[in-house]
Amino acid sequence: MLIGRYFSPALTTVHVPIAAMIQDAIGRLVAASQGDAMPTAPCHHQGRLVIRESVARR
Repeated sequence: MLIGRYFSPALTTVHVPIAAMIQDAIGRLVAASQGDAMPTAPCHHQGRLVIRESVARR
């Protein structure tokens, strides 16, 4: 979340790849609307930890 940087101390957040998740969901919806079989494997999108001032560094 971009808002985390505006707090004092800046908050540590998790970046979630929303655009990739939306793209995957739309692809699945299009495939389903065309009668294609839905993938049975779950989608895994890698998030990343954005460490800011709210975490003590060692």
